[in-house]
Amino acid sequence: MRRSPQIPGAIRCQDIKGTKQNPVRTFGLKRGLLAVAIAAAIVQAPAGHALDTLEFTTPGADGALETSLRAASLLLVAKADSTTSAQDLFAAARADYARLVGVLYAKAHYSGVVHILLDGREAADIAPLDAPATITNIRVSVAPGPAFTFSTAAIAPLAPGTRLPAEFASGAPAGSGVIRDAVGVAIAAWRTEGHAKAGAAGQQITADHARSTLAATVAIAPGPKVRFGELTVSGQNRMRPDRIHEIAGFPTGEIFDPALMQRSADRMRRSGVFRSVTLTEADTLTPGDTLDVAAAVVEDKRRRYGFGAEIASLEGLSVTGYWLHRNLFGGAERLTIDGEVANLGAQDSGVDYRFGATLERPATFTPDTTLTFGLDLAHLDDADQVADTANLGGGLSHIFSDRLIVSASLDFHYNRVTEIGTNDVYTYRNVALPIEAAWDVRDNKLDATRGYYLAGEARPFVGFGSTDS
Repeated sequence: MRRSPQIPGAIRCQDIKGTKQNPVRTFGLKRGLLAVAIAAAIVQAPAGHALDTLEFTTPGADGALETSLRAASLLLVAKADSTTSAQDLFAAARADYARLVGVLYAKAHYSGVVHILLDGREAADIAPLDAPATITNIRVSVAPGPAFTFSTAAIAPLAPGTRLPAEFASGAPAGSGVIRDAVGVAIAAWRTEGHAKAGAAGQQITADHARSTLAATVAIAPGPKVRFGELTVSGQNRMRPDRIHEIAGFPTGEIFDPALMQRSADRMRRSGVFRSVTLTEADTLTPGDTLDVAAAVVEDKRRRYGFGAEIASLEGLSVTGYWLHRNLFGGAERLTIDGEVANLGAQDSGVDYRFGATLERPATFTPDTTLTFGLDLAHLDDADQVADTANLGGGLSHIFSDRLIVSASLDFHYNRVTEIGTNDVYTYRNVALPIEAAWDVRDNKLDATRGYYLAGEARPFVGFGSTDS
């Protein structure tokens, strides 16, 4: 029994030539499942016998294709889950037609024949209201037929510089996914050129079964070049709307570019205030060919805290903790307070204390610039000296691109050191201007396989009193 549903992704064979046997009626997945659901609601079938056998064969398929077909089968999933309900097995069988044919199309097999027999009856021929009360034996047979190649592979018009996938070419395997990918690349190229509403305007997909070839021609409608309109925000509770727009830096009035819209979303996520950020383009253009964008946000919890403890035989007990406020004044200001008590019960030193506070304000001066103030106080009681330190400073960090981040700050450092035994006291004071830069061209920051990461810091400082510069 041959099944010929639509190619996944709304790519449809409009004309099939040279078919050796006529295709049987197209099996509608959604309609079939709905009918099965209605039948299940009307007729409560009694519990049947357990499924005895499920045979799944793929005559003529290679190992990779067989693996893909098995992975797509709901019946095999049901067997693995020890499902015995006849209603569930019947629904899975009906759904498997479209799923298995979808795999065949994705692998360039357009002459496949799928049989699913439930106790000897073809599942597609069983009326939903006549669903079997018991199912004991299932036989699935998928004959893929020959693999098709492209006789024609054309998409037009293309934006300047568009490079379609190399697989989308005459003589190459004609998988349905290749067509989808090529159309996606063509549309994305037009969108990058400012044509936000570019899309497929028409398609002619013709399968020649006698020659095992597929002719695919797709027309693209670029639509007008548009500019960004207004950004509307919804979902915020405590964040001030004006600060959201400052953080997003939405490019109102500029030529549409998906990368610019993604950059605005990344800025909002980077603020740390929102649990989720979704930007959605308007369905229609406003007068003047402008495109409005709606941002839906979900704010995260305002506060977060954590603590930890560590114990060692020589250093004793250390306890740490922090408290974080994500949105202190309603403008995504992030306040972090942390502290540590260390060396409790240490054998060769006294107890150390440390207290720190950091306030960060994103989108200061520019959407990609963060203003930071920090304070750090510490008392360090070592075996040979006792030091009291204080560090106070403020600075700016700017994200120039996905690869380059530069930061600079003005810091004041104070150290008062007392030598154990002599009671000599030394005081060090200086003002420093640390400048840091990081250049990251790794392919994956969490699992890099190529590229490199460079980071450097220059710290000029001016000393006071006996402190050198």
